Amino acid sequence: MSDEEWQVIARRGFNMPCSDVVADTIVKYHFRRLASYGTSNIRKELHAEFSLGIQTQLQQHKLSQTLFDRIDRITDLCDSLSFEFCFETPALGKHSVFPHNTEETEVVVEFHVENGEINVSPWPFSVDEYQGYLVAYQMDGYPTRLDPVILPYRLQRK
Repeated sequence: MSDEEWQVIARRGFNMPCSDVVADTIVKYHFRRLASYGTSNIRKELHAEFSLGIQTQLQQHKLSQTLFDRIDRITDLCDSLSFEFCFETPALGKHSVFPHNTEETEVVVEFHVENGEINVSPWPFSVDEYQGYLVAYQMDGYPTRLDPVILPYRLQRK
């Protein structure tokens, strides 16, 4: 979609408040990060607008920018995992995160996505593994024809 079309959707998502201020701030960070992908003036303006909105939110609710910057790194990792998973082709990647909020140690997390399995190392999550099902749609005819399929997935240590 064009940046003009995406701008409308992004603003709507950024400005739609969640009932929980923490979740709302994480969502705002997510939209700001998405706005940073690309070099158009529209993307740059949105990024600046969203940055200002985030600063206002952090100050208004006395939230830690450092903590939310760290949370956004984990969110970015999860976004990458889900993005790569949706193509149903093998993929590798890595992201730098802070696996513990109280520590200054940054680690590079590597992942491998293939056949419904997402393998991660080192493991930055608070659960031992995570599995479930996603509703997806057949690519043929999408988005005009929505032919749903259920995809099992498993997130585990590599």
